[in-house]
Amino acid sequence: QFAAAGGALVLGKTGGVELSLGARALGYQVAVDVGDGYSEVISPIVDISIPAGPTVRLFASNDPMLVTRGLADHFETNPFATAQPVLAPDVLQINARAGAEVTNGQVRIRGFAHYVDAPTWLIFERSGDGMFVEGYESVRIQGVTGEATFITKSGVSFEAGVTVRESEIDNNGGVIPFYAPITARASLQIPFARGRVGLTAYRESERPADRADRSKVSPYALISADARFDLTSAIAIVGQADRLAGRVEEWSGYQLPGTTVRAGLRVTL
Repeated sequence: QFAAAGGALVLGKTGGVELSLGARALGYQVAVDVGDGYSEVISPIVDISIPAGPTVRLFASNDPMLVTRGLADHFETNPFATAQPVLAPDVLQINARAGAEVTNGQVRIRGFAHYVDAPTWLIFERSGDGMFVEGYESVRIQGVTGEATFITKSGVSFEAGVTVRESEIDNNGGVIPFYAPITARASLQIPFARGRVGLTAYRESERPADRADRSKVSPYALISADARFDLTSAIAIVGQADRLAGRVEEWSGYQLPGTTVRAGLRVTL
């Protein structure tokens, strides 16, 4: 069982200083017969945007939340997890960021620092049989992110971003296993008269294989493509190809399958 409820008061005006203030209550409980656990927190909601010139905006926010997942989501995160896991949400009592955004014509650049304080956070560790067993720890994560977007007059868009971060499990528990300190992504979207084609790349750096950071897992990269072709205003052919290149070993000792391709029809009613 889990629940989240809250509210915020919005102040300011569009184009000027905008401010939202409020609070959100987060909670969950896992029954004793399936793992036993609970968390209840109340955290502030803050969202402020301040114009600092014709092209610059300063921003800061705290957006506490529950990150919930079902059984399918759990095994999508880690296909090599042990059977019959205990399911609980991540509880982000502090989910804060602060930074600046510069927009100049077709170019937008953003940079911000971020901080997460979570009394409950899903981690995976190797079990004795070589699979991965889930656990839930109190963690803190801090880092910085830089992003850039460029859109041409014809609608072609390019986006790229890099995040540098570090994690810590509370009470000298070490670091979050398999949580990369550096991630990078890039995407290209090319529209045409009746649809679009996209290409996305994602990379994670070398990362710790255990909470003591005694061993490392090699970096990996994913390249995927997707496309849409509109047959009518309501019907489109869609397709996606994942893992087009490279060897992907997100979880140590287990290589993900090669290229997979999916296609179908999308109907908008």
